[in-house]
Amino acid sequence: MKASSGLSLVGLILSFIGIFIPFLGLFIAWIGLGFATIGAFMGDKGLAIATSLLCAVVFMFLSPTLWFEAATQNANYQSWAGQNGIATSGPILRIISIVMVIAPFVAMFMHKQSENAS
Repeated sequence: MKASSGLSLVGLILSFIGIFIPFLGLFIAWIGLGFATIGAFMGDKGLAIATSLLCAVVFMFLSPTLWFEAATQNANYQSWAGQNGIATSGPILRIISIVMVIAPFVAMFMHKQSENAS
């Protein structure tokens, strides 16, 4: 097994483990996507794509952290908190999740470009 496949496999395993851990699972899946991105930079494709697709499904359907963030914004909690001096932020967890899901595909594209330049 090549190092790139090994890193992507670690990413896939971490992303799978993140399914079963509420609230912290999102951050574990981000770490898994980080490993998959590094593996994609090194040349792996299959496991990096599998990790990204697994995380996309998990983030959309199985992540209570993202549901909670969306519910607080939909309930207009942000404006109430801002008026009462509580620090608020935008949909930062959703933005980071989208960027992390796209990152392995960008890494594969960059690896392909570096191979073509050589």
